Amino acid sequence: MSELLPRRDALAAYHFHQGTNSHAYAYLGAHLEEGSVVFRVWAPNAEAVFVCGDFNGWAPTRYPMRRVSTAGIYECRIAADQIPIGSLYKFYFLRDGRGFYKADPFGFSMGCPPETASVFYVDDDYPWKDAGWLRYRAERFTREAVARQPINIYEMHLGSWMRADGGEPLSYPEIARQAAPYLKQMGYTHIQLLPIGEFSSEDSLGYGVCGYYAPSARYGTPRDLMALVDLFHEAGIGVILDWVPTHFPRDEHGLREFDGAPLYEQAHEGRWEGADGSLRFDLSREEVRSFLVSNAVYWISRFHVDGLRISGIAELMREGGGNPPAQRRAAAEFFRALNGTLAKEYPDVFTLADASEDPINVTDFSDGGLGFTLRQNTQWTRDTLFYASMDPIWRKHHHGLLNYPITYAFSQRYLLSISRESVWERPLCSQLFGDKTMQEAGVRLLLLYQITHPGKKSLFMGSEWGMRECRDHRMGLPWETLSADLQYYTACLNRFYLRESALWQGEEAYGRSFVWIDPDNGEQSILSYRRRDENGNELIVILNFTPVRRDDFLLAVPEARRYREIFNSDSVEFGGSGAVNFGEYPAEPCPTREGQSAIRITVPPMGGAVLQAIPCGLRQMP
Repeated sequence: MSELLPRRDALAAYHFHQGTNSHAYAYLGAHLEEGSVVFRVWAPNAEAVFVCGDFNGWAPTRYPMRRVSTAGIYECRIAADQIPIGSLYKFYFLRDGRGFYKADPFGFSMGCPPETASVFYVDDDYPWKDAGWLRYRAERFTREAVARQPINIYEMHLGSWMRADGGEPLSYPEIARQAAPYLKQMGYTHIQLLPIGEFSSEDSLGYGVCGYYAPSARYGTPRDLMALVDLFHEAGIGVILDWVPTHFPRDEHGLREFDGAPLYEQAHEGRWEGADGSLRFDLSREEVRSFLVSNAVYWISRFHVDGLRISGIAELMREGGGNPPAQRRAAAEFFRALNGTLAKEYPDVFTLADASEDPINVTDFSDGGLGFTLRQNTQWTRDTLFYASMDPIWRKHHHGLLNYPITYAFSQRYLLSISRESVWERPLCSQLFGDKTMQEAGVRLLLLYQITHPGKKSLFMGSEWGMRECRDHRMGLPWETLSADLQYYTACLNRFYLRESALWQGEEAYGRSFVWIDPDNGEQSILSYRRRDENGNELIVILNFTPVRRDDFLLAVPEARRYREIFNSDSVEFGGSGAVNFGEYPAEPCPTREGQSAIRITVPPMGGAVLQAIPCGLRQMP
């Protein structure tokens, strides 16, 4: 390390090279310091490095950068009056007789595509108004408290949820002003913005949120993104970003062979490339770990985001596929370091793991676990959608797809997600069996199953109102085709979930918050179970996955009390057939289970009902 560096800078550089700098963005990149703009970049394989931009007519070698660390950090100081805020800039490298330009990996702003240059941006003091929300978050969403809270996430692509009348994208604040009241009315607790982390001139699928440190300029400035988060917080909605620390695109101006040789990417022979040509980060390299952990901290500290959803974990952790043991170990160490840093610095910000069904411990630090807050239950999603797509005649032969998930539902903290990956090519409603009426009944039943099953919840946009056709991502959702009945149903179901603590409180162990009534009625394709909160409040859930109405159905209940129905997916107000249960249902001795009680109810076709015991001494009003 050069002794010419001030102590503060020397420590920042040292910890960056050690892989322990979680705020590297405060040192690297472009910063205004004491009347100068200071540019710093890590490029150990370059023979010479320069900074250039529209402020010097893009003369590539006018401003040389000096090497200030033996491990390859370069620095250049230019008088601030020569570089106005908003100036475009790139780094120019010389190696092996050739010169090439790259955008700043730590650039806080980027030009609007197809522009590929970084933008000199000063992180101004945004007047945040979300102090109340942050206090609420600190009480509700720590790792210790999150299992006792309702979490219902709405997944949204900013550029294709809603567009202006002329078809152009809305700005960050414009989207928030439309979406925040909608999500609040629909009963969601969080919004997940997709995707994030594509350091590319082309946002992933054309409508990403941001690059690694630069929000997408398609929707406004970094300050505009702060305004979006602030508006959601004002409405009581948490903001989760889709974050990709696993791979990056091959763009010429981006991270690929950044200084003329593999630097951010894996360099071993046969290195992994995704189907889209993306390159995998070398997570064994200390500087890459600093880059990525700092990036997670950056979005949380500067933009007040409430969570990160991390994808691509399965590809890193599974054996084979050009993934040697050393890289798998490095990936596990990185995720533990990432989650350990966030648990220490931001204990009320959660991380969601997009992991496969592999048995690795994802939501705990013990026994080599990765330390995520929640794990996306991809097996539940795959099995459930496969089951719901088949003809009900054959469902009795596949009943295990419904009762098997409980065998592992309490082994980790799970998120039940009907996500982009599962409905991108075919929207949810069109995947289900039957005509339009049966499909909508199937959606109502499926969402009730998701809401009453142990685990937090997530739903991709458009699924809440029955979108049927794949859309052009360059356009907004076809809101003119929405099913008003289904949209109203989803809102009522979500609010029911938020209101009933038995559906989300204390989801730590089987037998405490979940008890089977009958998991094995495959012949009729019916599931029934109990949900309980920490105070003993209890709900009875029965779900019928065939279009056959079951009258006078004998349903076992835990006590000889009276019961009333408090939710039914087949209600006429939701577009159903009206096979509901009115009034009180007194329990009687169960003829099939000695010593137990039962009630006789109507089970709706392709629908479900939720019942509640009437407290002793109370009678239902007529």
